[in-house]
Amino acid sequence: MRTRVIAVALGAALLGGWAPPADAAFVGKRAARAYLLHAVPRGAPRVLLPDERAGFFRTARVWIEPARRCHRRAAVVVSCRMRVRLVPDAAHRAGNWWPISCSGAVLVRRMDDGRLKGSQLDYACRTVRP
Repeated sequence: MRTRVIAVALGAALLGGWAPPADAAFVGKRAARAYLLHAVPRGAPRVLLPDERAGFFRTARVWIEPARRCHRRAAVVVSCRMRVRLVPDAAHRAGNWWPISCSGAVLVRRMDDGRLKGSQLDYACRTVRP
């Protein structure tokens, strides 16, 4: 019995098993959410509005789903749902520009140098009329 257990453990280790490779950098759900809470407000207009509107819209509100609800796609990749509300500056607001609400998912992975990086997945932006 003991030799079977050792053989199974050795076979799992040689065939790759369930553990990630040694050079893979694990990304925790809490770390991914904390990164998004820091990075999304600054870059949201530039990423979500790829035209001239990015210059005069700013992030008013950010919602990132709780860490326990983020989805682990691999040991090194986590995706979290987010919702962002963008508002125009005062001059454009006076020119009848309305706020924009965007929702979607962000994929967070660890780069080779150890920093986290988010990539925007599917998202939709809609103009919100008060």
